[in-house]
Amino acid sequence: MGEAMMKYVVGGVAVGWLMLKLRRPLLSSWAFPVVGHNIPFASDPETFFDGLRARFGSVFTVDIYLQVVTIFLGEAGVRDILRSDGKAVKSNWPLTFQKLLGPEAVTVAHGPRHRSLRKAMLITPQTIKGTLGVVAALVRFHVDQWIFSEEGPIDDILAKTKRLSFDIAIAVFFGEGSSEVWSTKKTDDVVETFKTWLDGFVALIPIDHDAFTFGKAMSARRKLVQDHFGPIIDAIEAQGANAPPSVCKDLLAVRLDDEQPRLSRGSIVDNLITLLFAAHDTTAHTTASALYLLQRTPGGSDAVQACRDELDALWPDGSPSSWTTLPSTPVLDAVTKEMLRLGNPVPCLFKKVHEPLTVAGKAVNPGQNLGISLVTTLRDPTAFPDPQRFDYTRFTGNDPADKRHPYSYCPFGSGVRVCLGQNLAVTELRLILATLLKHADWDLTGENLDSPPRKADFPFIGFNPKVTIKNRS
Repeated sequence: MGEAMMKYVVGGVAVGWLMLKLRRPLLSSWAFPVVGHNIPFASDPETFFDGLRARFGSVFTVDIYLQVVTIFLGEAGVRDILRSDGKAVKSNWPLTFQKLLGPEAVTVAHGPRHRSLRKAMLITPQTIKGTLGVVAALVRFHVDQWIFSEEGPIDDILAKTKRLSFDIAIAVFFGEGSSEVWSTKKTDDVVETFKTWLDGFVALIPIDHDAFTFGKAMSARRKLVQDHFGPIIDAIEAQGANAPPSVCKDLLAVRLDDEQPRLSRGSIVDNLITLLFAAHDTTAHTTASALYLLQRTPGGSDAVQACRDELDALWPDGSPSSWTTLPSTPVLDAVTKEMLRLGNPVPCLFKKVHEPLTVAGKAVNPGQNLGISLVTTLRDPTAFPDPQRFDYTRFTGNDPADKRHPYSYCPFGSGVRVCLGQNLAVTELRLILATLLKHADWDLTGENLDSPPRKADFPFIGFNPKVTIKNRS
């Protein structure tokens, strides 16, 4: 180990122990130096939060991403914090996330700047409609590859759903034919570089050095910007009005205000990366979880049959020729909503208090870091009876519980920081589910299949079954 590396390690451990000594009186339970509670939180946030709730109630304090964070579980905490977002509280992304997303990303902006960027980055219905033809073709192409694969059972379904989600995101953000700017070899390099960058978001040691995961991720980010996304942005800008519909084209045409009539190149790059992060990983995990939830959870088979009956009635001889012509599909819509409830991959949202506030009956002070758990809120038995059951009728309008408080179901967040890509994500999931249910059957093999997976189990720790996907019989 080199001298410079020794300095990083020794310095990191020393700082970690000092931080632990200073923070320990503030925490609800013991934490490791440097990494804090990151390991149990990243491995299985639902079990981690449930265990702390059993010991300390619905409010407790943890050390996550080098921050002391007070976690509020339940609808009341979610309601009070999200209602105050942008006023008494503001978004508080961990410093590592801020560096990975970029200094001009909408996620780190506040006030008028944040409002202007959100308005500029909103994925419009016109852009979604203009790219849906290629998105539908991509979904069918990938599903057919899974069905007709000669490799046997799929060992890593998450890798497959990530590639599908990545291809869709590239098509929507950079336009139809955007991948033609890169050779096949270069496209594979983009995917691998993107994976390395994503690893930085779960890095336990936030040191920007290539010997550490976070440092490798930062290097990957620089490569994405300089070697991959930069040239394609140049190509779209050169085409001007003749470029195919895309989010990048929209951002290049944005006029913010008189002082800054156009977005800077850095702002465009940072925000395209932010959108790609938001649209790619979460959708990929939800899609992978769908294969388990629809087959192995109570109520899943009922949802499959009801959805197939609806799809077969609409298209008895095949599938829709164009997603833009899709008629009303209330069952598919309800199944998608329930999928987002049980398969939601976002463990926690972080905020910082800027003005005195009362959250769920407890006073919080300026400077305090707050967190709300979407995972536990979406599985709260007071809002969703029998919460581990896949019950799409919760969202058909026939369930009395459908009158629940709106903050008990907000898989994309709510308020001024609601997910910018939620409409795209819902549309993408509906299309993937419709294609899978219309054309494919699947089987899962492996250990622990009869135990309901916790939030991070599928397809993570100790739970990654093999999946065999075949033509629907």
